[in-house]
Amino acid sequence: MRTTALSALLALALASCGDPAVDPTTLEDCRGLDETDAYACSEARFWVAFQHERDQRLPVYAMFGDVLEEHAPGDPALSAERGNVFFRRGQLGMAIALEEHVGGDAITYIAQVGPDFDEAEVLDPDNFILVSWKASMAIAVAHVTGDNDEAVRLYDEAEARIAADPLGNVPSISGTAIGLPLATGVPQRVIAAIDAWTCTGADFCERNTEHAPWALPGMAFHWADHYARVGDRDTTVAYLEASKAAEGFDEWPWRNLVDDALADPDAYLAKFAERGDEGSAFDLVYANQDYGCVICHAP
Repeated sequence: MRTTALSALLALALASCGDPAVDPTTLEDCRGLDETDAYACSEARFWVAFQHERDQRLPVYAMFGDVLEEHAPGDPALSAERGNVFFRRGQLGMAIALEEHVGGDAITYIAQVGPDFDEAEVLDPDNFILVSWKASMAIAVAHVTGDNDEAVRLYDEAEARIAADPLGNVPSISGTAIGLPLATGVPQRVIAAIDAWTCTGADFCERNTEHAPWALPGMAFHWADHYARVGDRDTTVAYLEASKAAEGFDEWPWRNLVDDALADPDAYLAKFAERGDEGSAFDLVYANQDYGCVICHAP
């Protein structure tokens, strides 16, 4: 009798203490959580799928939809956090369409990117990097559907906002815009923005980071590709050499891109020059290849 009473008292005490709080960023499934935890969990799962476990990209994308629906329309106090989930779903949708070889389903993901970025902007207008991601997607759609005038208009529209906050926005839009025909004048304007751009105040400017483990060799190649697009051989070679000298280059999975270009810089530039003033380089620039994201962000 005494033992039974003692056991009951102990069970009651333990129940009143409750279980230790579970860190939502360690969970694999963000469904069924309260709104704050669901959004924190979603941010963590984005980076897992985007970087480390690419086989999780499609299921995590679907999970984002469930989380957003589960908490719709969302607590106004959490609008920025909810907006971030829309932003991450848009980014993941772009990565899936570009890198995951989903065939005809790519258009389904691409079609949702614009609406996701629009919703993210409404919910979180202070997301400083959103302008370039949103513009990049819109410019790409306009160009591949044959409306270069609209692509130029979209670049015009984004240019002033990007210039006001260039650190992350210049490299984010440049990879897409640099592929437009030279006759549009946009690639030349991209180069002018790069020439005026300085990388200060962010970790990725000085070192490889957790979320961009190949930032230094990758970004240097990013710029080399851009200057090759406009035929600037000296600057192209300088950035290729900077990539080769960067920390982590010897372990970088895409070092062959730099080695091959340095082995024959003229051939590297020639593939762009062959397109002339009117031709598109969308299919040539690295940013539109199936390693466009992971070139910097792979684990």
